[in-house]
Amino acid sequence: MAQNRMLKNRIFLRQPMALRLQKLLRLGVSVILTAVGLMLALMPARLDAATAMTPGATVARRAWQIVSTIRGTYTRVPGGAPSPALPGGPVLGNGSMGVALQGGPDQPTFYIGRDDFWSILRGRIMPVGRLQLTIPQLKGASYHVDENIGPADLTGRFATSTGSALQFKCFVANPWDVMVLQLHNAGSTPLEITPQLLDGWGTAGAAGMAGQTGRIHWLTVSPETMDARIGEPTGKDPAKPFDGQILDVRIYRGALRPQSRAVFNFLSKTVGNSSAASTRFDCGNLLMPQRAFTVTARVRPTAARGSRAIFSVMCRVDWRGWNEPTPPQIPYGFSLSLVDGKLSALLNRVRVTGLTALPLNAWSRVAATYDGTTLSIRVNGQLVASTHNFPSADEVVGPMWHWTAIHPGDRHIPYDGCGPRGLLAWRVVGAQTPAASDATAFALAPGGAATLVLTAMDDRDAPHLRAESLRLLHGANAGDIEAQWSKHLAWWKKFWGKSYIQIPDKLVQDNYYGALYLLACCSRPGAVPPGLWGNLITSPQMGWQGDYTLDYNYEAPFWAAFPTNHVDLAQNYDGPLLFWMKRGAGLAAHRGFKGIFYYCHLAPAPGWSADGAKSLRQKSDALFASVNCMMRWRYTRDPAYARHVYPFLKAVAAFWDHYLVLKNGIYMDYNDAADELHYPNDVNPATSIAFLRLLYSGLLSMHSQLGLGSDHAARWGHILRHLAPMPIRPAGAVFQVNGHPANQSLAQIIGALAAGKSVIAETQRGTGFANPRLDNGWQETGSSAGMSSVQVIFPGMAIGLESSPSQRAAAFNTVSFSG
Repeated sequence: MAQNRMLKNRIFLRQPMALRLQKLLRLGVSVILTAVGLMLALMPARLDAATAMTPGATVARRAWQIVSTIRGTYTRVPGGAPSPALPGGPVLGNGSMGVALQGGPDQPTFYIGRDDFWSILRGRIMPVGRLQLTIPQLKGASYHVDENIGPADLTGRFATSTGSALQFKCFVANPWDVMVLQLHNAGSTPLEITPQLLDGWGTAGAAGMAGQTGRIHWLTVSPETMDARIGEPTGKDPAKPFDGQILDVRIYRGALRPQSRAVFNFLSKTVGNSSAASTRFDCGNLLMPQRAFTVTARVRPTAARGSRAIFSVMCRVDWRGWNEPTPPQIPYGFSLSLVDGKLSALLNRVRVTGLTALPLNAWSRVAATYDGTTLSIRVNGQLVASTHNFPSADEVVGPMWHWTAIHPGDRHIPYDGCGPRGLLAWRVVGAQTPAASDATAFALAPGGAATLVLTAMDDRDAPHLRAESLRLLHGANAGDIEAQWSKHLAWWKKFWGKSYIQIPDKLVQDNYYGALYLLACCSRPGAVPPGLWGNLITSPQMGWQGDYTLDYNYEAPFWAAFPTNHVDLAQNYDGPLLFWMKRGAGLAAHRGFKGIFYYCHLAPAPGWSADGAKSLRQKSDALFASVNCMMRWRYTRDPAYARHVYPFLKAVAAFWDHYLVLKNGIYMDYNDAADELHYPNDVNPATSIAFLRLLYSGLLSMHSQLGLGSDHAARWGHILRHLAPMPIRPAGAVFQVNGHPANQSLAQIIGALAAGKSVIAETQRGTGFANPRLDNGWQETGSSAGMSSVQVIFPGMAIGLESSPSQRAAAFNTVSFSG
């Protein structure tokens, strides 16, 4: 077996469904696993697969023999980061923490992400940060890195023609959120290595965000970190630059008391528009205290006109809530300003303003305090105004789409999927460092070795975040590192030992295992489930917010878990769906529906995705989400799991129980777009019909096994028996094909290959077919919204080997004609 096969697959890409596996290999886990499902559903697979009759030790041994030879080899410097999608290059992960290696030999950079690093204010996932190494002696060096999926590590060598060389090994410890980087000077010249921590924006953060404790260097990071300025607005703050001077801006945790110490202290400059002052002061990226805070300043206004910024720390958010834009004058974050000379404070969408203007050309001390329930402002120590007009916890986590920003101080709001505060920290074990104990750089003599240990924790891991990170690093030694490697290797051997397959096409086989590797890198029990780009997050502007896209992208990566004996990788899948039930019920009621109705794009609790909160004319988003629940039920028949997800599935069914229309003895699905933003008047989309059959049949089997009585079973059975048939039609009768004139049939588009053949149309009436291939080759149609009639076969499981010859033929033709 070849030793250097490239793992070209990457995960969670929004790509069109493709026909040939050779094309699928570069599209991602979700697409690869869809193709594997189609292959298994429609043809007898020639697999030497581990079965229940094979002893476990034999399975484990054979699996390890296979995966230990599979690696991706990179001989060119990877590029593309920071990227709104997945960067090229080798990656690591432990199901919570992900690492993407970028940069050349003289500045290798490890981009660090976490599944739970969601910004509630921005409605998107954010990068944790970076570890950047600067090694001047390796400028122009050759590049060789192996991504070894068996032991889940990276090994590499950088070498120059003048004798400088570095070998390394890197792994993300499983199950700890610790990255271990072992370095060895394999050349004949000394190497000087300077590590630097950067935040998700690629900056060192504001003063006070970074520091050093002994030999441990650390940087406070957060998905809510924002650019802060004195005397000038940030983000979408509606204020203008300040008229006058500003001095002594300080930020405290909680209310201001005599013994309070400022978290941030900006004393060095007078800011304003006088000849002796700068017109603004950029504080850098900082994290406001999340639960309660006080901001104080001294101001000397010279005019009272409009809104003028004293201190601003705000972000840009364009869309929030029920298909309604956030007006540009309502930003998210915090701002302290003068409005027509009167002191004013704005926290997310809540503003409080005093009644009396401050005196001009005189110094006043101003303050704003948020204690978790009330926002108050003071001038020279005197309270001038306050408000507690914030949403309750029930409103924030409920269906009240007009309350879209988090109420930071309410401790009753569950941060089920978000880590609002984190810490990156590192230290070096075994290196000869410069004489000063606080020096950042360290030297490696020829033949010398050192290990850099980095933690990437947040306050979901430990309430006393800094203390726990420092404790882990302070005690790190060579013995601990070796023990972590042994436990890490044992975890991955156990993981691979649960199943194996062997097929003649080794390229497909390698990518099958590569897909499993990537899923295990991005998902594990107890962690927040991965979004569109998993935990391989390199940019603050990830595509589609990196959210949970319910019409295919969120579900597809988990399809690898069930048939491969890795059900535990999908243990976290249901969490966001169950949390959103209250919101879904409110949205359904708002639109006059029953049960629950979900947007296409979700974010973990308590956030809302900033995608615009649209259903994209589809009614099937919650239905598609139920497919994985039914798939797991079919594989496991686990009664505890059935009880866990039954309320969600029952609520999904309640929507369709009342939405479907019984006409001439057939239950019809009207006005349900088969694809994102396609025809709003589509009738009986093939995917919806297939998924409804899966839902109702699964509910009936759950109902029977759990002994839940017959209150719903009769109606579910009636719908299942009288549901509209699958829209199978001759290719010559399929019109309204995506990207082609509405009066041109699929047969005319495909050509002679389609003569006399039937396909699964997208709908009974409306959208005809998605992304057809052309007779002269494959048509690259860009990103598909994910849903297409191919999914009737898998994951819908509506057509398989047990189906009629005509149905199987239509399924084969549908796959063959899809581009």
